[in-house]
Amino acid sequence: RPRARRGAAAKAARAAAVFGDAFEVSEEAFVGAVEHAYKEQLFLRASTEALDAIAAQVRWAALAVWAAIFGIAGVFLLDWGVDLSDWVVPMASTLLSLSFLVGWLPYETMAGTLFILRVRPFQVGDRVVISRPGEKADWTGMVVSEISVLGTRFVHWTGDSYLVSNHVLRTLQIVNCHRSTRPWAVKTIAVAAGAPATKLTALCDAVAAYGKARTDEWTSLGASVTAAKLDEGYVEVTLAGEANCKASEPGKKFIACGKALVFVRSYLRAEGIAFERSPVPVELWVDRGGEWSPVKGAAWA
Repeated sequence: RPRARRGAAAKAARAAAVFGDAFEVSEEAFVGAVEHAYKEQLFLRASTEALDAIAAQVRWAALAVWAAIFGIAGVFLLDWGVDLSDWVVPMASTLLSLSFLVGWLPYETMAGTLFILRVRPFQVGDRVVISRPGEKADWTGMVVSEISVLGTRFVHWTGDSYLVSNHVLRTLQIVNCHRSTRPWAVKTIAVAAGAPATKLTALCDAVAAYGKARTDEWTSLGASVTAAKLDEGYVEVTLAGEANCKASEPGKKFIACGKALVFVRSYLRAEGIAFERSPVPVELWVDRGGEWSPVKGAAWA
């Protein structure tokens, strides 16, 4: 029995050596990682099937056009007793009528389809922000749910479903949060102008230390005095940092910002420094089945 224990211990040591420096993972973190990988696999499969279906439809449409062209050419090239002059007027009338009925539909369909197939700006499950070029984002919090030949369906965090034509999407500005880098957050608070400069410097140092201690929330965090509006009785202190989350996870960013502001508030109260005013609105976010969304209030920067 002792020999069996020593053998088991040796096997465990060899297994641990394979993974190098091991670290502990909580059950909640492990389950969350597995669920995330499973969802990503489902989204990837759905995107692949959608793009394959679009490519197949384009291929069959091209084959149909070529078959029609060669069929018509064969009728007149072969000696089937058909007089070409008798078909010119009917065929021209038919083509003109069809072009009048369909209008720009063939061009728009082909342009949108090529945009989706060649550029591939998003996949099923991606969170995107859509706006007109050079203008403020009109649609935020949109998640791609379906991609087809004529259009793409998006689901807003409120549950509303939007269907946008692909040829319209190619003229818009699309920000894919899943392909973006980590998001930055910038918050500005107003501190009473009577606060000593040493305490303001200590506040900035405390914010930097807070960011280093919260590596699960921030990759970098700092604070600095950006404006002194003494005539209005306050000094602006700006907090800026890179959140340790994906751009497609805005809920984690807002939670980290909220905790940082609570820390600053507690620090100022402990040091006896008064808030003059706070231009940052308070906002409530909830988890709706893995998707974070605001309940009320304005969006933070």
